[in-house]
Formats: sequence, structure tokens, C-alpha cells
Amino acid sequence: MLVVHSGALMPHPPPPPDPQTVLLIHPDSVLGIIDQSAYAHPLTVSVVTHDGTNPSPSQSESMANASTNSGDVTANSSIDFSRAANEPFTIEFSIWIEPEVAAPTQMYFMGWDSGHYHTATALGGNLFRLTYTDGSNHPYGDIAGGEWHQLAIAYDGSYFRTFLNGVMVAEDGPGAVAIALPGAQEFGVFKLPQRVDLARLAGRLAEVRLTMGLARYTANYTPATTPFPNPSAP
Repeated sequence: MLVVHSGALMPHPPPPPDPQTVLLIHPDSVLGIIDQSAYAHPLTVSVVTHDGTNPSPSQSESMANASTNSGDVTANSSIDFSRAANEPFTIEFSIWIEPEVAAPTQMYFMGWDSGHYHTATALGGNLFRLTYTDGSNHPYGDIAGGEWHQLAIAYDGSYFRTFLNGVMVAEDGPGAVAIALPGAQEFGVFKLPQRVDLARLAGRLAEVRLTMGLARYTANYTPATTPFPNPSAP
């Protein structure tokens, strides 16, 4: 006998947005370069394009800086980017650096307008030393240009950990990052906001995710092979 439910089918509601993911960029041919986090911050895109000629491992397209003298994707100033002293956070992205950058060029990228940023320093021989600065230097080590790498930094309020392709390559702490990011902040993807005098990253970026209040990784992990979802999950 066929049993029929008298009540209407109730669809599953969508999961709530992840309030800790404050910036999420994975460019595609339909939406282009936008913030796909729940905050949908307005982005200023200057001399940066996106295409599928050199996609990242987790993305069908990537963002390319078309000029060594200018070019950026800037998230407008927002209180969402502020951080209290010792508050956890995570920065993740995929990076491809132009191999012909001459040593000893130091390029600035993925940084706030308050002076917290990444640098890639050309060492010669197609090697680049990656460092995150937030009151003190936190190196990732050296990577080769002309190929994709997935990077993450995660601070749990005590220990600061850096990851290269899912492998923890450095651990600093306790109290490694005590400096706060007060008030509204502006975030630059290919350069530092308001610093036209500093060299921009010459290369490509994809899968940019900023998380406030959460250290997503504390040990080795398997990097994502698909774009981060929103609501995003570690």
C-alpha cells in the first residue's frame, strides 16, 4: 500500500553564512573578481585581470597583475577587518610568482593598510623568500617561481603557524602576534593600500580567504582542490 504524507515537504534551509570569513575571492568567468563572502565588501580592481590560462590547483581561473608598476584588488576600509590584540585569524591563498623577477626585488602583497603584510623577495635563480610581517617577521621559506603554491598563516591567540602546500613550515609563540588591527582597515591583494612607492606582486593569485576569530589550521592539512565554499568550512 502506498503511504502518502499529508503534510507538505519542507525544504532544507540553506546553512547560515560563516561570519568569521570576512573576505573570499575566487574569480570566475561569470562573477569576475568580487568578494563572495557574506559581507560582499566592495572591491576596487585596478590593472588586474582574471582568466583560465594559468589556473590554480583549486580554481579554473586566477587573477593576474598585468603591470609591475601598478595593479591591485583592494577591499574597501571596513570594521570587519579589525582585530583585537591576540585575536585569532587565518589568511589563505594560492600564489604563482613571475619567474623572471630580478633579485633583490621585494614585492608587497596580501596586506592591511596598517602595515601588516606579506612580502616575496627575489633571491635569484627563480627562488623567492616569502615572509609575513605582523610586528615581527614570520618566514615561510623559499619557493620557486612559475608554479603554484598554496599558503596559509594561522594564529590561535598564542601560536603563529605558517603552512606551505598544507605542511607546517614554521611555528612561533606563545604571544607571537600581540599587535591589534584597530578600527576600519583596508586590505590590498596585490599590493599595500595607499603605498604607491612599494613594489607590487608580479604574478597570480587565487582562492583568497581571510578569517577573523579562528585559526583554521594547527597541524598539517590537505589543501583544498576546489574553491572555498561560502559558508566556508576548514
